[in-house]
Amino acid sequence: MKHFLILLMLTVLAACVSKEKAVQEYPQQVPAPKVSNEQNVTEPLVAPFLVDRIPVFPGCDENANKPQLLRCLSQRVGRHVQRKFNMQYFTSRGIESHRIMASFVISSDGHVVKVTSNEKIPQLLQETKRVLLSLPKMMPAIQNDKAVATSFALPIRLVVK
Repeated sequence: MKHFLILLMLTVLAACVSKEKAVQEYPQQVPAPKVSNEQNVTEPLVAPFLVDRIPVFPGCDENANKPQLLRCLSQRVGRHVQRKFNMQYFTSRGIESHRIMASFVISSDGHVVKVTSNEKIPQLLQETKRVLLSLPKMMPAIQNDKAVATSFALPIRLVVK
């Protein structure tokens, strides 16, 4: 029987930019882009490197520092995707590996509200959206003592062994 191995790494959009440099290059007075969820509600989108606290996945220590929270978020999202992603499309076609680049928004109420991907195969795009939209509600990102929406990128490498 083949074993499924999903290698995941959660990367923060523009993570290599330091917060100080980002604040200098992108002043907070600049209007933030808007995101919308399925209920057509729009809210400002704040870059993860600008928030005071990133979203907290259930089970992660909300008092941890930013790198620890990011590591915990990454591990928990990876575990969720690994458990929930249906690999039947690959096994039925004999595909051994595939790469998907997805991004998602965690809204100010803690739900994943928008999933996008570069995936061209409709079945895999739909599966990626299904899995990421099924992430549990999280504590939202905090900026200036206010809950804000923030986006993340998720490169997914699917390997059938």
